[in-house]
Amino acid sequence: MRTIALILPLCFMHLIFVSCSGASGPVTPSDNPSQEPDPVAESDFLQQNDTVNNRGIFGAWKVNIDIETLTTQITPAQNSVTREAMAIGDIFDADLSQFLTVSPCSNCLSIPYVNLAPDDNLLVGIRMKHPFSNIAARPDLHGFDVRAIFISDTEYSYMHGIDVMKPDGSIVPAIIPYYFLLNSDGLTSHYDEIPRDERYFMNGQIDSININGFLRFFEKYATDPFDPHNPDGHNVMPVGSAVSTREAVISYDDIYEALEFYIVADVAYGQSAVFTNRTDPQYYLPAFNRTEAWRIEYWIENNNLTHGDPSSTADIVVQVFDWQHGAMVDPAYPDPMNLTGIRESSNVAQVEILLANLQDDLLISTTPESGSGTPQDPLQYRLTVTNVNDTSFNQLPGLIAVRDELYGSASPSGRMPIPETPAGFPYETLDILDYALYHPIWVNVPNDNGNRPHDNELYVVEKSQYAETGYAQVKADFFMDESHKKFQYRWDYDYDGVTFDLDGEGLPQEYEIFTEGGKRDFGLRVRTNSKPPREYIYTIPVYVEGPPVKGNLEGGGDWIASSGMRSNSIAMTDDNVYIASLNGSGLKWNIQLSIGDKSGNFTTHLVTDSVSFDFKNPSLVVIDDGINDGVYVAFAGHDGSNWGIFFNKGNLDGTGFSNSNIKTVKAPAMMTIYDYPTLLTDSGNLYIYLYYFQTGNSYIYPAHSEDLGDTWTNENTIDPTGDRHGRPSAVLASTSLDKAIYVVWQDRRNFSERGNDLYIARSTDGMNFGTSVNISTAVGVVHELSPEISTYNEQLAIAYQQDATGSSTYIYVKLMDLYYQSITDLRIARVSGEIHTQPAIGIAADGTFTLAYGRYDLITNVLTGVVETYTSGGAFGQYFINTIVEESLGNIAPSGMEIYPAVICNRVAGGHAVESFAIWKTYSGGSFESLSPESMFFGNVDSAYYITMGDMNY
Repeated sequence: MRTIALILPLCFMHLIFVSCSGASGPVTPSDNPSQEPDPVAESDFLQQNDTVNNRGIFGAWKVNIDIETLTTQITPAQNSVTREAMAIGDIFDADLSQFLTVSPCSNCLSIPYVNLAPDDNLLVGIRMKHPFSNIAARPDLHGFDVRAIFISDTEYSYMHGIDVMKPDGSIVPAIIPYYFLLNSDGLTSHYDEIPRDERYFMNGQIDSININGFLRFFEKYATDPFDPHNPDGHNVMPVGSAVSTREAVISYDDIYEALEFYIVADVAYGQSAVFTNRTDPQYYLPAFNRTEAWRIEYWIENNNLTHGDPSSTADIVVQVFDWQHGAMVDPAYPDPMNLTGIRESSNVAQVEILLANLQDDLLISTTPESGSGTPQDPLQYRLTVTNVNDTSFNQLPGLIAVRDELYGSASPSGRMPIPETPAGFPYETLDILDYALYHPIWVNVPNDNGNRPHDNELYVVEKSQYAETGYAQVKADFFMDESHKKFQYRWDYDYDGVTFDLDGEGLPQEYEIFTEGGKRDFGLRVRTNSKPPREYIYTIPVYVEGPPVKGNLEGGGDWIASSGMRSNSIAMTDDNVYIASLNGSGLKWNIQLSIGDKSGNFTTHLVTDSVSFDFKNPSLVVIDDGINDGVYVAFAGHDGSNWGIFFNKGNLDGTGFSNSNIKTVKAPAMMTIYDYPTLLTDSGNLYIYLYYFQTGNSYIYPAHSEDLGDTWTNENTIDPTGDRHGRPSAVLASTSLDKAIYVVWQDRRNFSERGNDLYIARSTDGMNFGTSVNISTAVGVVHELSPEISTYNEQLAIAYQQDATGSSTYIYVKLMDLYYQSITDLRIARVSGEIHTQPAIGIAADGTFTLAYGRYDLITNVLTGVVETYTSGGAFGQYFINTIVEESLGNIAPSGMEIYPAVICNRVAGGHAVESFAIWKTYSGGSFESLSPESMFFGNVDSAYYITMGDMNY
């Protein structure tokens, strides 16, 4: 009787996958119990006193996927001449190939499905199972730390600075695949040459890549005690276990018809028994686990990396999980009284990080800041990267290497055999020396504009944030997980920024139905696999086209007065809208600030609380940049005989305003009217454009503050020509080359020949203006009055009244470029028997603007408020008109028919949506006329917030 040695679990498994035929179809053949090998039938064993632990090949397969039919063909590694397995890596005096190839386990690896993902990736199901099902008969055949290594011929990158040691002891730079297995659990150099070895696969084509991505299987983190009859923990693959399934996310951007790649499965194992005691094995754990670390997790803290700042840094925190780190060396190993002992020390030696785009030097750490390496207490390292090379946002991955102290050690250290030449028995093998685990790493650097959306860690497809038809499916990429599969993703569809309510899961997010239009914040919570999990919560706004969210600003006084409000009386941030209006009690009028969310819920705050002054015509800007945050308000003031321009500021929540903080911009003067200030901001600087009237003359003046309004300087008039300038409106516009402030006003200098014309002037510093230009195009004595200006994408839009009869009759919109060329005048339709109030305009998308105005019926004395959106694209240059608001504002005397509307628009979701906010005065609750300081009609304020489709540029 021939005597042979006991081979351990994986030696059986090596041969299970050896056959001469491939399995073709969408699913590999189903389990067939009759095909299971029966190791108990083996009759001859050599009992050994020494316990051997190895890491070797579990199986190797070529996989072909037909992209059109989504069917697969799996071909096991084989020797086509002798039918004897060459992929054993057997160090024992045993030839088990004849025994195991009689009844091969053809379905220990299977692909149950292949699906196309919405993001043009393949989702490939991978199932792994132990070849033997009878744990009662063979509890000595458990394996540990199973991996499926994916090897493909794809794009790759050299990582010069990260070494890989080949089995012959030579050192080469790491070469990693860019985009293939997107959700890999790590990278390894092991068995990268198997696919091009013709003893296993004919015509293998993998030439360059030497470290490849893998997926882990049978992850079970429980530790001692380990019971072979009820195995759990140490990433055990038990005999008789259920199938372990993972989903591989594979990029196939450059694949048109077929996809071919290789899977090499490896596993750690140990000799737990000999023939006579095989039903009572002894498992030495962690000695039977993998030599190198089995898992890496990382994240980024204190990310201050900035393009343009070569001294900016970020901390990279790396966690390393290693079964054998810190385990005690037992000189008597294998010692039945010490199953946790190991033969020789196998600690983590060092962590290396290469981020060549950021800095040339390799980051190295040999000392963890915490941890023991166990599944619940991983080693944690902190390394700081500096943007020495001044890299920008989109970068290729870097590489993490975690090296074991046995790195480079030959047999028996670690003992990861690979087959070499079958020169009889035993098989000759080479030992893997590269005891290292690798992991790709992504580190993002913001663009030099300083914008850091979602902390620069999340990329959101902006067009998915817009829902035209009532539902949204937000698509996002977490920068450390391009596959959407490595981490946990949870959604709160109505996130309040404080409490996260679980409404959905996965990426991209499932469809969410909206019952009304408007803006809603989605919360996305990302949890990593680190211990404890790192948690990131991001707020993603979603914009849904629909009916406007309307509200009435009831407020703290007898009336809320809208007289004097203009488009610069409102502002909008990501979360809130702001309105500066008048608050009246008796005959005294103060400035009131209303702050509302985009669901129509408002709070009110006093900007002024004066008993000696009447205030009117407020203008505000809101800064929410994390540096100069605040609400800044300019307004006119009147003490009965003197007028001035004043300024106050408060916090974003409306607090902080007080009379003691009011600053004088233009001092009050006798018989002088300062009116209609326009407040602008540019990089923390504040500008006010105002006019004053005295003894028949009026001019536009600028004022400037470099300290957020604490002090103001005044300069000469913008244009000294003429004698009557009025109603200035200003806007800051940017081009690809520069930015400038534009001021437009009504001007009487050609009154006898042309009436009131519109003039415009441009300044690059906000204070010194170039030559003013007449932009009126009407012929004859036609009055162009009350201009309101808005800008977007190097275009100016000016809405104004046009009157040829002495009363306001028409509304016009003037469109032109930033150099006053290509002027187009659009007349807004007029209903017979009606006149129109002054307009307001907002623009935030190419070819689209929003207009607000009032129509007054001369017969019924009914005032109607109108808000409309105009979109270019009609025949012969016509505009499509979408009426947002059209409602009766009550009966009012003709002298009080002004509604003083205001409009502001923001382009959002990558141009797929425009959010707009409008206000107007209503007399539906009655009206009040104040004669102090001049005849003004007061009423309540209505508002509407709404979403429309944008310009679709992306």
